[in-house]
Amino acid sequence: ERNILRTGMGIALGSAVSGGIEDVQITENLIGFQCLYGHDDPAKSCGWGHAMHIKTTLTRGGYVRDILFKMNSVFNTTGIFLLETDYQDPKHKIPPVNYPTTDIRNITLEGNHAAGEARAVSFQCSPF
Repeated sequence: ERNILRTGMGIALGSAVSGGIEDVQITENLIGFQCLYGHDDPAKSCGWGHAMHIKTTLTRGGYVRDILFKMNSVFNTTGIFLLETDYQDPKHKIPPVNYPTTDIRNITLEGNHAAGEARAVSFQCSPF
């Protein structure tokens, strides 16, 4: 709560979600604050990732639930939110055997503000 993130990947949850992520509140942060989109000076450049990135893969199982992303101000990033269920593992053409899919539920985005290039909400989900 109430952090200032200038450059980098924003806030990420997951990648190896074999256990679980639950009851996380990300509120009132400034993400990409005081940056200039496309600027070459590291002190003024923007984060190039999404402000909030939830990531898992088909072979991890686990859960992601009750996540609140509220009242954040996002400036000049790739986008506001990305949910990715094939994170660094898009090779599966059929569901893997003996691996439960990650249980994802109750993800809330509320009252966030975007300026500059930060506009998109993206879902890159496995078809399984």
